[in-house]
Amino acid sequence: MKTETPAVSRLQLYTMMFLFRVLSLLSARGELSFFNLLFLFAFSFALSMVAVSVKKVCNSFLYGGAILISGIETARFYNFLKYEKDSDLSPLLITVLLFAAVIYASRLGISALSRFSLICLVLILVSAAAVISINLCEITAENLLLSNIKATISPYGISDLLLCFDAPVIFLLLRDKTDINNRSGAVITIIISYLFCAVIYLECFGVMGMAARRYNYSVEKLFQLGKNGSFTRLDAYYIALWITVMFLEISTFISASFERRKLNAKKI
Repeated sequence: MKTETPAVSRLQLYTMMFLFRVLSLLSARGELSFFNLLFLFAFSFALSMVAVSVKKVCNSFLYGGAILISGIETARFYNFLKYEKDSDLSPLLITVLLFAAVIYASRLGISALSRFSLICLVLILVSAAAVISINLCEITAENLLLSNIKATISPYGISDLLLCFDAPVIFLLLRDKTDINNRSGAVITIIISYLFCAVIYLECFGVMGMAARRYNYSVEKLFQLGKNGSFTRLDAYYIALWITVMFLEISTFISASFERRKLNAKKI
């Protein structure tokens, strides 16, 4: 008997979970803090344990979660463009164009978007490796020792906590389309995403020291400080990665929600 090929592979699902968590953590506004990262990790870990254990979940919760997360991510990006970037382009126009692309992409189906997630993963890993290697010589032991004393929680903690639902929501939306036998992979993905961000945070502190706490977007500043020959102001790559992953996230939420709704309608 011929088995049906899943629409989304385990690798693709875990990749999307990883990307959405990394996007939320590295685009967060506010003071950089390992204490805050640890706090968010504990919350995300608890949510992921619940997500892999629950048998049934209310569709309204998933749809509402997808809308809420998409709205917060969009508001974050809009405020970043409006208050942090000095550009002749209107932040509203950029956001509208992004949503036009999202609507088109969501119509392509979850299979196409899941394949695109692997491309996004490669871009994230290559960019992170490049920035880390470029700034590696700027790290000093003094910066690392003096910058991690203060324990703080971000004043934007509510939105940070709400965004912790991104990985569990996409897992619950897509688990029926994936050949998942051992769901511990979802929990491991959460752990890896926080370890990845911890490395980026560590380099921010190593390069900028206490100054890393003064910037609203310290990770963007790390990109901005990077220089490689004639290539300077690498923060453009940071913005491009933000747009790409946010485009993938919102498109995936819309597509997965509509496909789940169609599937439920057929069962009635």
